[in-house]
Amino acid sequence: MSPNWKSEQRRHERQQIHLPVRMARQTLDPKRESFFISALTDLSPTGAFVSTTAQYKEGAMVSLEFEVPMEDGENPAHGHTRRSIHAIGQVAWMTRNQSAHDATMGVGVRFVLLTDEERQVIQHFLDYIGRGIKKRSKFLHRLLSEEETRY
Repeated sequence: MSPNWKSEQRRHERQQIHLPVRMARQTLDPKRESFFISALTDLSPTGAFVSTTAQYKEGAMVSLEFEVPMEDGENPAHGHTRRSIHAIGQVAWMTRNQSAHDATMGVGVRFVLLTDEERQVIQHFLDYIGRGIKKRSKFLHRLLSEEETRY
């Protein structure tokens, strides 16, 4: 595979975020699942990156539980409503980088079991975040352009 195989296989662009997540290995006996708390650091309707030092093999099945802020008025990020997402995913890849410049460790998870409604909730949340980033980016660009003309 090429070095960019992860981005080549994605159908949806991922958005960088930071959401708490409960994650567990899938087992045949749900009583034996042991959840741990970590963070989603990017998310799309088809998958996520979970920051973790736990070791997983490619193809391992995992349970993910996280909450997405829901729109309350104009701003879902400041809303009081949260929607719980319960997904089953498959580990697609794992990073083990721990250099001085890159301490990113974790797993890329492809969602294999997620309701259409949950997928839509995630997409709506990501669309809102994307609009906010574009607005802030335009504002910062205009602000920096104004500063450059002053000097």
